Amino acid sequence: MSDRNLDIKGIDKLQLLKALWENQRVARFYENMPQAAPQWDEKLAKEALAAGHIDYFQGRNMKMNLSTDTLQISTAYDGDARTPGAQVVAKLRSQE
Repeated sequence: MSDRNLDIKGIDKLQLLKALWENQRVARFYENMPQAAPQWDEKLAKEALAAGHIDYFQGRNMKMNLSTDTLQISTAYDGDARTPGAQVVAKLRSQE
């Protein structure tokens, strides 16, 4: 499966990041760590959005850039996700 470009124009980026984050599995290295994986933090999410490219966010593999109106969902994201990124975006679109 190749990377896909998705139109995210009009979708609230904070809401999108949270939905994608919630559908991503916690990074496997937390299985062997004494501390729990980080929880969702809205302040840090806003900072991550301002930075543009998000590699890992709060213990989850994101590998995306949310700074434009096009989101490229990579196989790196989808490979670990509970729900493919395109389905997450479609679900948010249906709620508009």
